[in-house]
Amino acid sequence: LGQLGSGSITPSSIANAVSGISGQTLEIASGDATVCAMSAINLGDAEANHIVSCWGAGTSGQLGDGASLDRAIPIRVPSIASPTAIQLSLGNQHTCLLFAGPPDGTSSFGCFGANGSGQLADGTTLPRSTFAPSTLSAVAGASRIFAGHDVTCGQTAEGTGCIGGGSLFSFEEVLGPRT
Repeated sequence: LGQLGSGSITPSSIANAVSGISGQTLEIASGDATVCAMSAINLGDAEANHIVSCWGAGTSGQLGDGASLDRAIPIRVPSIASPTAIQLSLGNQHTCLLFAGPPDGTSSFGCFGANGSGQLADGTTLPRSTFAPSTLSAVAGASRIFAGHDVTCGQTAEGTGCIGGGSLFSFEEVLGPRT
């Protein structure tokens, strides 16, 4: 499916260089057959921007490029060029990104890909092949995100809440109302 990122779909027992990732790689995460990398590039302004590139299986939209195709080389996720992207997490067929917020400590995340169990945390069970922030207000302030098979969890000051996994509980139902 191309998850080696070398341009080939042939399995290899020898390490291959991943081509096409710009800048300094900050983080790499992998799901079932998808890999994403976050890298920093300097676009001439004071801060480096963080970009996300994904490759491998993409038939559920988990590459975030608006298509539902497998890719054997990294493809940049459009609409992700922010110095505040801080974490990647990949599930079986979905990808999630965590963003640092303003100085008040709030943060946000968003996901794309398969959503049959509601794991994109957007209040639907419809798949999405492009990035969009989560619409659940209870996730504001998440410090870490974790994507699993068909579940996404967020760690907040109040505790940990999960959505998906065959249940459509919201973060509010798991964590309780914010005070």
